[in-house]
Amino acid sequence: MDVAPRGMTRVCGSMCGTCSVEGSFKHAMISYAQAKRGGMDVPPTQEDLNSSMMNQGPGSPNYSILSFKSGFHGRLLGALSATRTNPLHKVDFPAFDWPAAEPPRYKYPLSANVAYNQEQDRTSLADVRSKISQWKTEKNSEVVAVIIEPIMSEGGDNQISSEFAQGLQDITKDLGIYFIVDEVQTGVCMTGSFWAHE
Repeated sequence: MDVAPRGMTRVCGSMCGTCSVEGSFKHAMISYAQAKRGGMDVPPTQEDLNSSMMNQGPGSPNYSILSFKSGFHGRLLGALSATRTNPLHKVDFPAFDWPAAEPPRYKYPLSANVAYNQEQDRTSLADVRSKISQWKTEKNSEVVAVIIEPIMSEGGDNQISSEFAQGLQDITKDLGIYFIVDEVQTGVCMTGSFWAHE
């Protein structure tokens, strides 16, 4: 627990970074489905169990994860569906139809571009809400989590502000979905604190 981000009460080890991301996707989907059923004490129905074996609903629901363009989350199938950096990582693989929002893209120096960068935050947060709504209405897919890196390292050193991160967290809380902070490349003291989001 010494390495847990502040406020977290559990830690789960994984074999690799992509496994961590895939595990977070599974956790978000399972928890979201349990909440829809009425909580952890309400088990899946027999129809849920049977239909899941055919890769059909209701046992295999049409859930999605929203990621950001320029984000990298790994090279396994679920993580690749959220990765938006290099087409050579993705070509020839089937992918989930998951939304990708525009991240804020700041101008530097930050102190000379405050108004522009604040507008980048607002525009990106509006795109997140729009994509979540679009996927639900047009694709009948519920976005159950949003994933972002504090620094989209592989996608071009795109960083996010504290205000943007707070706005993203507010959206996920408001919608009752999960907020996943992918710290595979930025965690474990790579940025001066144990976790970059700190």
